[in-house]
Amino acid sequence: NHDKFLKIRKRPAKQTNFLMTYLGEAATLSRKLIIPLTEAEAMMNAAYSTYPRIQPWQEEVIAYGKANGYTQTAYGNRRHLGSAIFSNKNSERRRMERQGVNSVIQGTAADILKIVLTQCWTTNLWSDTGATLLGPVYDEITASVPISKIPEYIDRLVAIMTLTPPNHVAPMTADVSLGKNWNDQIEIGVEPSREDIAQAIVDALAKWEAKKAA
Repeated sequence: NHDKFLKIRKRPAKQTNFLMTYLGEAATLSRKLIIPLTEAEAMMNAAYSTYPRIQPWQEEVIAYGKANGYTQTAYGNRRHLGSAIFSNKNSERRRMERQGVNSVIQGTAADILKIVLTQCWTTNLWSDTGATLLGPVYDEITASVPISKIPEYIDRLVAIMTLTPPNHVAPMTADVSLGKNWNDQIEIGVEPSREDIAQAIVDALAKWEAKKAA
């Protein structure tokens, strides 16, 4: 019940976060969450008030795109914009503006994932720990790891994933979870201690045994 409650609370927060980040409007949030427009507006206004640099940053990215014909990620990869960025039609112009802003956020995330995967390979993370890379899932790294090597694997992967993109102030951090399968994960947070990891392994195995016995 606690997990279900957390998911219910996270849904409107996540929808609001993504919508305002990608230049969405309150009317769209109202439809997605099936709530009154006034409530959607209040949620977005509260979020913008809490994070006052979001809208100015979006405007700066759009202005840069119009001046240069492209936007770029923190690592310099470019996304060229079409002539619609100057369109007199609001819907066409806003769509291109969204694409420009999105490319900076999602493109930087894609760059980070490539850097992390490269570091995993060049530092022999998988071969040293006997882990099998199952694949990236959006911004996550999923792997099958021998139980005895889980602490080492987590320590090394967290170190690799803790990085600061160029011209960014806050470093990226990694949340860790483990389990017998994708569905039965136990979250152990950011930079877990060896004790936290050991307890999570015990809990995950107990959860798996209880599920088999049910």
